Amino acid sequence: MLWRSVFFHSFLSTVLISNDGRLLEANPQFLNDFNINIDEVRGRGFLELPIINQKNVEQLKIYLSQARNGITLSSKLITF
Repeated sequence: MLWRSVFFHSFLSTVLISNDGRLLEANPQFLNDFNINIDEVRGRGFLELPIINQKNVEQLKIYLSQARNGITLSSKLITF
């Protein structure tokens, strides 16, 4: 599967999040960037991860809702 190769070999930190906000998968770059063990965070709420600045949660919820509704998000600066 081409998407798996792109996902796991990307130099960009990338995650897959379920419709209800749970972290499904993270690529090696994300895990390295944030020093996270995937077995410890898989299935947890993405917005509950310790890397998420809680002051940004409401804006992140809006972005996730837009993405869930098919709205393309581009050029969004997300700080951690």
